[in-house]
Amino acid sequence: MYDFLGNEPIGRWDLLGLDFIAITSSRVVRGIGHYAVEYWRACPMPIRKYSLRDFLLEHRRLWPHAHQPRQIDSVELIGTFGWGAIIRCQITGVFRPQHVWVSFIQYELAKGTHLVPLFQGPRDSPTVRAKWDVVLLNAGRYRFAEQAPRGVQARPHASTSPPFRFWPNSRYFIPPAIFHPRIENNSNVFVRWLVDTSGIGMVEIRARWHPPRLNSPVPVPAADYRGVPWRWRILP
Repeated sequence: MYDFLGNEPIGRWDLLGLDFIAITSSRVVRGIGHYAVEYWRACPMPIRKYSLRDFLLEHRRLWPHAHQPRQIDSVELIGTFGWGAIIRCQITGVFRPQHVWVSFIQYELAKGTHLVPLFQGPRDSPTVRAKWDVVLLNAGRYRFAEQAPRGVQARPHASTSPPFRFWPNSRYFIPPAIFHPRIENNSNVFVRWLVDTSGIGMVEIRARWHPPRLNSPVPVPAADYRGVPWRWRILP
């Protein structure tokens, strides 16, 4: 459907003028990407009166802007660092403080550089809007990340300590997880789970590697953790 855009309606023109839900990929490090889910809408043609002369002079400028899609909303999982937690050492079995990352679901406009539409419909389609509502509902039900309030950006570095509702399942794992080889819950796992749970169907973006290859999160053993995270260097 979007082959004529090179799968990049961010910087090119959608001549069909469709609303769509897509996954996007942004670069983390060279060759490795971070997934997000976005809702895009087509922009209508501006209604004006033009003389034939003005139209002939300006049609090349007006036509592309008639269907330039714009991002309306997005959801993604962010890993934040700067936290400490009491965790059992997998080698010695002793509980000790460790640096950890915590997962937060963020509802801010993402900035992916690669995009693949997964669900689409005509301009102002109630079907696409209803499907996006399902995506947001499922994102709010995710039990492997803390929820950042609407309109509040989850900072990459820990700032204040929120109420931790889902710890230790909300721990963010950076693959490969050496001491927990089967637990690698991160942003890419969240997007795969969210898309499949919302009944859309996942399509991988091949331009980058998006580890791990898990389609759903894995529970974290609560017996290996004590208490909740705190800002590192500030003891609970």
